[in-house]
Amino acid sequence: MPAALLAAITIGLMIIALDLQTAVPVAGIVIVSTLLTAMVVVALVVEPTRRRNIVSAWLMSTMGLVALTLPVLLLIGQARPS
Repeated sequence: MPAALLAAITIGLMIIALDLQTAVPVAGIVIVSTLLTAMVVVALVVEPTRRRNIVSAWLMSTMGLVALTLPVLLLIGQARPS
């Protein structure tokens, strides 16, 4: 499942980033794991194939957007003068 691979990579990077900050990586881990759990639930529960595919595509797109946004937020937080 490509979503599980994306989630594993994103969660792994966020675990590594816990040394830099706390809030952004923890929020990322929670959001990505929630989206992956929602994708598994949709795959098991939603019956019509078309609806299941549309919902899964939206969830996967959201997961990709979160995976791209989190490193940017980390960079902005690190670039901010203390």
